[in-house]
Amino acid sequence: MRKTYSNENDKLLLTIKDACQITGLCYNTMRKVLNEPSCTFKKKIGNRVYIYKPKFEKWLEKGI
Repeated sequence: MRKTYSNENDKLLLTIKDACQITGLCYNTMRKVLNEPSCTFKKKIGNRVYIYKPKFEKWLEKGI
């Protein structure tokens, strides 16, 4: 059974579009960030790419 989230803050994995809304970066720029070898918050599940929120938040705290 799939868990439904009542709040965006409950999610552990974000989509690229979610990350774009949080950062204000465009989709293509976010894809470039995710393709960097030093990116630690990218999570690939099957053919889809997600962003692991706790590591992403730490990255944001350091500064984009």
